[in-house]
Amino acid sequence: MKVLAVASVGEKSGLRARTPVAGPKLILRRHAMMSALLLASFAMSGRAQADCTPASPVSNATVDCTGATLNANGTNGYGTATDSGNTITVESGATVTGSANGVRGGLQATVINLGTITGTTFDGIRGEGGSLLTVDNSGAVSGGSSGIDATSLSLTNRSSGTISSTSGAAASSARSASRG
Repeated sequence: MKVLAVASVGEKSGLRARTPVAGPKLILRRHAMMSALLLASFAMSGRAQADCTPASPVSNATVDCTGATLNANGTNGYGTATDSGNTITVESGATVTGSANGVRGGLQATVINLGTITGTTFDGIRGEGGSLLTVDNSGAVSGGSSGIDATSLSLTNRSSGTISSTSGAAASSARSASRG
């Protein structure tokens, strides 16, 4: 009967070397793989916490925005022209940014802003068609063309709220507006 001894870690030769030993290349690959998995988990967890939910397009929904949302709907921070009847709340400390519009309210939208909404090129908040856009702002709204753009607007801008545009145009442009 022949008995072979179990190889110890680090033994590369001799009778006892029956298991392969991890060389420096294998160790580097393992470290690289673990680093990639760790970074991917951070990226996924950050994305999950930074969205407006539910995702747009959506209608007759209560939408909650937390964290940092960027271009969730193409060039709009959140929302599409086909959304209808939504109440969108941007929570305190949250940001919704679009390279075109910050929040595109769609038809008959209500936007409650406690955070920051930015539309880089066009509007911070944009309403659609002739429908009523209702905005209650305690945060910051800014846009390239205007802070808020709607045909029919009901606006309550609280003492802590700011509305601005970078082009010098009116902060809110609407055919009829009421300000609270």
